Amino acid sequence: MKKRLSAIILACALSVTMVGCAGSNVKDQPVTSEQTSVKVDEKKSEESASSKDVEKADTSINTISEKAKEKAKSFPAVNGDLPAWKGICVVEKAEFAWPWASTETNPERVKDTSDTVYKETEVQEISEAGYNFVRVYLDTRYFFTEEKDVDLKNAGEGFVGNIDIYNKTQYENLDRLIEWCIMRDIHVCLDVHSTPGGLMIGGDEEASREGLFTPGSQDQKIFVKFWENIAARYADIDVKALSFNLYNEPPFFATDHEDEVYTQYTAIGEIPDKFTFYVVDDEKDIYVNLMNETIDAVQKATPNRLIFIDMLGYSRFGLKNLDQIKANNMAIAFHFYADQVADDQVPSINVPECKKEASIILKGYNEYAKENNVRWMLQEYGCVNQIGAGQQNEYVKAVVDILKEYSVPYSYHSFNGTYFSICDYEKGDGNVFITPGAEYEATSGGHKINIALRDITSK
Repeated sequence: MKKRLSAIILACALSVTMVGCAGSNVKDQPVTSEQTSVKVDEKKSEESASSKDVEKADTSINTISEKAKEKAKSFPAVNGDLPAWKGICVVEKAEFAWPWASTETNPERVKDTSDTVYKETEVQEISEAGYNFVRVYLDTRYFFTEEKDVDLKNAGEGFVGNIDIYNKTQYENLDRLIEWCIMRDIHVCLDVHSTPGGLMIGGDEEASREGLFTPGSQDQKIFVKFWENIAARYADIDVKALSFNLYNEPPFFATDHEDEVYTQYTAIGEIPDKFTFYVVDDEKDIYVNLMNETIDAVQKATPNRLIFIDMLGYSRFGLKNLDQIKANNMAIAFHFYADQVADDQVPSINVPECKKEASIILKGYNEYAKENNVRWMLQEYGCVNQIGAGQQNEYVKAVVDILKEYSVPYSYHSFNGTYFSICDYEKGDGNVFITPGAEYEATSGGHKINIALRDITSK
């Protein structure tokens, strides 16, 4: 939630057009032989993404090569301590019909959805940057919708597809992403960022998620069906190379304690020396029941798949009845972002207070995980680029150092397409969205990457 609110606040405060990294916008800055040391073949993905194939067919047959499937078996084990993952998030299919990685920030001016297509050049950039984990944001609607409906006119709207249909082009593009990552020793974690009745977009985020958390709703059936399809399709991909993060940032209304939590949660500048880590109770078992139903569907096809469960309150608060979630191979996920303040419309953070908050809260997460005998990962963290390189580097390094002390893996939000990206994109009119004061260098895909932020988050 913080990353979305931060974007809105910044857009209003700065009154400028901002664009994220175009790690996926390779059509605008083509790769040259001098820029890349590997041959990148995107023809298979490009042809798939432009076709019109929609079928009532078996989704359980993927198109990933046997070579990649064999290589996946050599990845680090995930049934004990989590590997030393240093990850990054990719956003192309995070929001149905609206490409976060687009070079255009006004949806009325976006002409197509080509920026929702995964490309091998981006995976190569991620590999060269040193990341060994990719969290892939997904909107389930891409996979149930006919190609003609994957259109900007449907951005932000409800479900326009058919639960009995699967979109071959979208599944095969996801196949390619997984294969490209495996061949570069990158673990893939698939994350449902949005789904009908549980949208991570605009307006009242609480109200936009009520459908998903209504027992027996069609929205719940779509959500469970998606994971059932995904689990069956990738059942032959070794669990060491592919994990599932069932649902991103469940909101407060899954509990009866929203007002209590908001009242107790201590704001920046008022953090006590000893922070009481707040644990919320899903009294009606709304979230727990949905997770267990989904886990059952997943484990029928792939019983030992590593499953990440986000905590409540937008992945910030522990779940009191965590022991009721029954997964054979489970880890929990927290998210943590710096709170920024706007001083004369210039975004900034109070670095000492933010570092203090990070130390206290991350310690709370670690202690909660130990008390519940469960592994945990910080699957999102970061701060907005506009605060400047000095504040950004100092804060992010403090977070990473704490996580390294706890031997906890982490994944930075994000590689491209957001106000937090480590990459930049230069528009045709010369506007560049970068971290002020940061030094950038060219990538093999023709883009520019923040050197210090890359090194802090990937080394």
